[in-house]
Amino acid sequence: LPEVAVWYALLVGVFVSLGMFVSGRLIDRFGKRFKTAYAYLPAIGLAIAMPFFAGFIWAPNWPLALVFLALPMGLNYFYLSPAVTLVQEEVRPDQRVLSGALLLLVMNLIGLGLGPTYLGAASDFFRASHPDNSLQMAFYTLLPFYGLAILMFLGLARKIRRQTSTEGVFARRSSRSSSVSPWPVRPWPSLWSRRRPDRSGARRRTASMSSGASPTPGRRWDGAAGGRRPRWRAGTGRGTPPASARPAISLSRAARASTPARLPR
Repeated sequence: LPEVAVWYALLVGVFVSLGMFVSGRLIDRFGKRFKTAYAYLPAIGLAIAMPFFAGFIWAPNWPLALVFLALPMGLNYFYLSPAVTLVQEEVRPDQRVLSGALLLLVMNLIGLGLGPTYLGAASDFFRASHPDNSLQMAFYTLLPFYGLAILMFLGLARKIRRQTSTEGVFARRSSRSSSVSPWPVRPWPSLWSRRRPDRSGARRRTASMSSGASPTPGRRWDGAAGGRRPRWRAGTGRGTPPASARPAISLSRAARASTPARLPR
């Protein structure tokens, strides 16, 4: 028994570390091009490990059992690197610590907590019918969980593919909407440029009143030839002020002689 423990500890340390390292390298290589590799890689690893794990259960002696267990021990941990990487990439930077802690809590609580408990309960259940190999029968009940895990990873791959296609559609739509339109754009005038107040209107109006000319080129004060009379607002310099708001103008004799008889209203 001490010899079995030493060889088992060496096998676990070497092949578990090797499985996590190889899966991380594969994710670095294929995860950039295919995001579904985060789910397909653990599924393929579990599918390959399943018959070897069955051979480990069937093995009649412990050296052969350790030989069969070496490959499943590494492939069973192909999920760890993709799972941690996917969780860290799918959340915001301020949520990565909490998401990593929740992932480790679920893995330790379900995997390390319920797994040995279930195996021990199954061994006690088979002890009545198989007193000599009850633990071996309990290990056989773990094989359906391989199939369940493979199906769950395939479902995750399908969800990732659907999410990736949806993000691609939104990206194409946004790039299409932000691209330059091939149709000519009509240069509509700016409403703000039309309604922008003229700060120098009061000075121009005073000068035009003294000279008899219209303060706005192409528009008469009475609105007869220039269209609608602009509305006057105090302090903006727009429109025609009423008579009560017009400034009193003292005209000299020469200016009065040159001023037309009809002053603008």
